Amino acid sequence: MSSKDDPPLSPSLLATPPASQPEEEEKEEEGKEEKEGALWEAPTASTKLLATVDEVIQEIGFGRFQLLISLFCFGCWFCLALDITVAAVFIPTVQCEWELSDNEVAVIPLVFYIGGLFNNGLMTFIGDRMGRKKFILIMLLEAVVFSVLGGIPVSDRKAIGYPWLLACRFVLGVAYFLGLNWTALYLCEFLPKKVRGAATFVLQIFFGLGSSLSALEGLLLIETVGWQWYSAIAVVTPALVLLALLVFIPETPRYLFVHGKRKEAQALLIKMAAFNRKDIVNRISLCADLELKGCTFSA
Repeated sequence: MSSKDDPPLSPSLLATPPASQPEEEEKEEEGKEEKEGALWEAPTASTKLLATVDEVIQEIGFGRFQLLISLFCFGCWFCLALDITVAAVFIPTVQCEWELSDNEVAVIPLVFYIGGLFNNGLMTFIGDRMGRKKFILIMLLEAVVFSVLGGIPVSDRKAIGYPWLLACRFVLGVAYFLGLNWTALYLCEFLPKKVRGAATFVLQIFFGLGSSLSALEGLLLIETVGWQWYSAIAVVTPALVLLALLVFIPETPRYLFVHGKRKEAQALLIKMAAFNRKDIVNRISLCADLELKGCTFSA
């Protein structure tokens, strides 16, 4: 307890001791970080760079470009349905003209599906090397050439015509399953995830329409022009139209990207965005380091 005689304390002694220099520097740094944090904003959906093929396709969505690609692929399935139904329609006529037994008739559709099995095994080895567009080209060319060759008149129908017809149906089986698999894959690689399932459903609708039209053409043409001309007209006409359209159809951006053609893939994606009137051109910047992520296919 202080007495009255004690001298009063100096104000400088009662003041808080000054902070050390390191503490002042820490406070200044914290202040700078708070200011920078206030100015920084997280990237939004409208400013984020799109570094993978799948991200760009999702952002582009379903537009005019995807609609044109879809119509082309629907036409391919329509043509394939014509091809497979043609044989079911003309087989009874061939059996009567060539006097084939029931076992010989059963072999005609059998070799067709054997060709399909051969094609599925072949796809495992060369499917991703040639490209989707080239496979569709091969399918359409086979459909045109061997549909015509299968109906060529021969002198000895049973000895020469029957084995030749089997050979042509085998090659057409390869083309048929080639087209089914790769056309569907080609279409899905252009579409965003939310519409891929609906697109494959519409493919089945066009397949049914093609089968129905092929049966109707058989009723109208076989008795008037013969089964050979019926086979050629039913398949060749739509296949030639699709071949002409194929000139304007691009390879898929995912295939280009996976095979190291990053600039070509990016240029195609930019064209797709511009065609759909999507203002994302400046945000498309495919990254080579994300190649595996960019080529991942997720349904």
